[in-house]
Amino acid sequence: MRWLLAIGLVGCSTATEQVPDSGVDGGSCELVGPWRACGVRCDQGCDDDSVCAFELGVCAPAPAELGMDTCVIRRDFDTTNHYCYGNDRFCATTAAPNDDGSRSGTCVPRAACEVSLAEFPFTCFYADGADFGRGPPAFDGECGGEEEASMCGGRCGGCEPVVRGREFQFCVGVSSTRGAGVCAVSPRRCDLRYPIGDARFSDTPERGCLLTPEEPDVGWVVLMETCLAYRAQFDGIECRDESWRIEP
Repeated sequence: MRWLLAIGLVGCSTATEQVPDSGVDGGSCELVGPWRACGVRCDQGCDDDSVCAFELGVCAPAPAELGMDTCVIRRDFDTTNHYCYGNDRFCATTAAPNDDGSRSGTCVPRAACEVSLAEFPFTCFYADGADFGRGPPAFDGECGGEEEASMCGGRCGGCEPVVRGREFQFCVGVSSTRGAGVCAVSPRRCDLRYPIGDARFSDTPERGCLLTPEEPDVGWVVLMETCLAYRAQFDGIECRDESWRIEP
């Protein structure tokens, strides 16, 4: 995914003639949600503070670090999972899932996912791979948990993209019925065979496996205190420890 974003960085920071000809009048480059069209939808380059996500045909805000706005979502335990960490950002793509069920794309803000594009559609989906649909509901509950990796999404804010000297953090758990999620502290999933696995460190707070009603057997590695705070806000959430016991 990094090399795909790199292409976008080159394409949109150069002259207009280097952007693929879309057949669209350069003066009619409309907004797609909060973003302007580009690439296959518009023959104008992007502004200096954005890059063209060619697959989606929109000018996306330039990431602070190359590759941070890409997403790769798998259901298995591969460490190449890369969820969206920004507040109210969701993975978007024009492609169908791969043969193994994995999906990859670009992290976009909710406003872009809510725009219907009959002429050039793209699909947004949650961290568990479910379609975005009408989007998550509003959340007005308490945003609790460990400050290091707390609840996220909506009024709870985003996750830090990097914890110094440790792993990435990603916002997971947001769904069509939950307007907030939890900052996962590993790209790796967890289950009975791999409850915490290589995500456990002796110098960090206790970790647990967050399970949702949509995926009762496969979860995300989060901080246990945050998992318990999340469970207090939403029905059907389970928090299991490193021995796969349900936390009381």
